[in-house]
Amino acid sequence: EHLPAGGPLRYIQLYRAVAESCAKLVSEWLRVGYVQGNMNSDNTLLGGRTLDYGPFGWMEKFDPFYQPFTSDTDGKFSFIRQPTAMSVNFAVLGETAFTALIKATSANSEEAAKYLEELQRIAEKEFSQHFWIHYDSVRRRKLGWKNFSESADGAYWAELEKLMHSSQCDYTIFFRELSTAAGSSSSEEALMTLLKAFPHDFEDMNDINLPESQLKNMEGNLKSAWLEWLQKYLTRIQADGRPEEERRQEQNTANPKYILRYLTPFQS
Repeated sequence: EHLPAGGPLRYIQLYRAVAESCAKLVSEWLRVGYVQGNMNSDNTLLGGRTLDYGPFGWMEKFDPFYQPFTSDTDGKFSFIRQPTAMSVNFAVLGETAFTALIKATSANSEEAAKYLEELQRIAEKEFSQHFWIHYDSVRRRKLGWKNFSESADGAYWAELEKLMHSSQCDYTIFFRELSTAAGSSSSEEALMTLLKAFPHDFEDMNDINLPESQLKNMEGNLKSAWLEWLQKYLTRIQADGRPEEERRQEQNTANPKYILRYLTPFQS
């Protein structure tokens, strides 16, 4: 989209466009379990991309504070804190955008105050709005639901994250298998399907009795919590009434089957 030539509106609209591109980028990272690693403001680009990919990684076992960059000892750029880190970077950009706008337009003090207020509003409100719109869409597609909103469904998603963390679930495998589990006739059947994402020894992978043994060994309260969550999930799937093929296709598109694990996308 072309921005109008000249004038302060050009800078404000550019800043607004960057807000959405950065918010969408970070929501997509959360979709696939990606952690950029070193999210300083000088590594963030206007086009909705980032640089400095040395310490990046994809999360395997679900850990909201997963961080492959060992120098980030405080975890300020960890998986779940990436939206906050991006919002800080975006606010820093706003300071530079304001300076450029004033120099380019020779604005007086009254005009400058108005432009600053608009840039601050974009940084403080619009970035957050864009993020939640995109992240709600991400979670809706990952679950296979018709609708999802933080206000109505955020607590349900938080309970899932708590269960996945307690069970040390593989983030990628869990959501990939969820599209199959969604077609189950009971919460017990759904849990059996999802046990592929739960920890097990590599040499046991071909054991046809593995799911049964995993279920038998699962701690009672944790098992009950999973069955309760899955019953609510299956009830929601049934209430939505979506064609199964449509739902499964959307979930599988949102939830990758493969990610880069210990591999790197380039040759040494």
